[in-house]
Amino acid sequence: MKTTSYLFFIGLIASFPVSFAVNIYLLDNGYETCGKISWMSPTTYVKDLSLCDR
Repeated sequence: MKTTSYLFFIGLIASFPVSFAVNIYLLDNGYETCGKISWMSPTTYVKDLSLCDR
């Protein structure tokens, strides 16, 4: 149980920098984000904003 707890917290802490790095990488490579329906919906990355309507 102790090992599982350590792995959980390490994963939780590591996930934030990884998500920011992926976001920056995609935005630097010409992707744009579609508007969200709610704060719980995932971020959608597209090359052309007209694809957001689909």
